Amino acid sequence: MKNRLIILITMCVAVMMCLPACNKKSGGVDVDMNKMREQMLAAGESLPEMTVVSSGDEDAKESFPYLSKIDYDKVADYFLTFSAEGKADEIAVIELKSKSDMAEAKSSFEEHLKKRHNTYEQYEPEEVPRVDAAKIVIKEQYIALIICDNDDNVKSAFLKMFEN
Repeated sequence: MKNRLIILITMCVAVMMCLPACNKKSGGVDVDMNKMREQMLAAGESLPEMTVVSSGDEDAKESFPYLSKIDYDKVADYFLTFSAEGKADEIAVIELKSKSDMAEAKSSFEEHLKKRHNTYEQYEPEEVPRVDAAKIVIKEQYIALIICDNDDNVKSAFLKMFEN
């Protein structure tokens, strides 16, 4: 009887130790995307009014291809904020289900930037240098795209989300 009790307690402790790992997405850490968005937008002090699109929206899957051509089934979560005034300002983060898809996600962001460059070249050339100065930042299973004047602050806010 005593041995069974010890085995039962040991099993319970083992299960409890595994529970935090069950909360993480496959391949990395779990970050609150709403908080991340808020922190990144706050860091971009001079941002214009921004429109927000995210995986929480009803039409999230249909909106996603504007940002990235990666298969939406590979995406755990995302948000995109962009200037409501038609300026180049844009902050986006994609959380991938697997880190193994990061190269594809990065390539997709690079393609997105080329399209943005070409668009602004046609109708608002003064925004082209801002698009060309965009930052792509990778941490864990997250990839961020940052186009704004305070890009270093926004990048820092993104990376700060991963500190304990």
